[in-house]
Amino acid sequence: MASAAAQRDRMAGQVSLFDEATAPTGSRKRPAAPWSEHEKLSYEKELLGFYVSGHPLDAYADVFAVKNYRSIASLGALDDRAPFKIAGAIVRVEKKFTRKEGKPFAVVWIEDRADMLEVVVWNEVYLKASAALEAGRVIEIKGTLDKRDEIPRAVAQEIRTLSPRKPNGATEGSTDKESAVLLQFSPATTRDELREVRRILASSPGRRPVRLLFDRPNGNALRLDAGAGFSVNLTRDLEEKLSRWLVTAES
Repeated sequence: MASAAAQRDRMAGQVSLFDEATAPTGSRKRPAAPWSEHEKLSYEKELLGFYVSGHPLDAYADVFAVKNYRSIASLGALDDRAPFKIAGAIVRVEKKFTRKEGKPFAVVWIEDRADMLEVVVWNEVYLKASAALEAGRVIEIKGTLDKRDEIPRAVAQEIRTLSPRKPNGATEGSTDKESAVLLQFSPATTRDELREVRRILASSPGRRPVRLLFDRPNGNALRLDAGAGFSVNLTRDLEEKLSRWLVTAES
């Protein structure tokens, strides 16, 4: 089974990072409409190469636990044409037509938290499930494995959409009144540099939210909320480690 990273590098990724609408710094234009959770995660993944503020499957943890799905990685231990049942988020959909009869079908890439799988959805199944085949949608797939090539693929026999369970007592946002830590990045910032910042933030968990400001060549700055998972305790040591990017603490 090819690693998720290897397959993601071969495809345009998806994304998430921001709880705020993005707008040029200093602009007095009316704020854009709030992004959906999928749009935020997709843009974050596209920009940074990894999820920061969450994962598309976070809201489905209880569903996955109850259903006890196979992991995509475990499919490599199955025989060719073996049946299986997995679930994950759709990363990419390619809609096609058969050569002889011109019937519609699709090739779908689905990912769980560790791996990615290419799934062919032939016409009969496609006609029943086409409305569910959208990037970002979380689905369950019953299918059979195809191990004739070097990279295992699958053929879907049944597809259904999953809905997240509402967490008990969960709330969005934070009541923490502490000021945010603002980090600024130039247009030349690399993914390696962003991964370094991510590691630094994770090393000092705390209650202060972190906001990221990306300067862009067109002059419009992109402001993102790093998410509750990257709130920090801004110690003197952390300030020194973040000195290259640290701007100020903002309210």
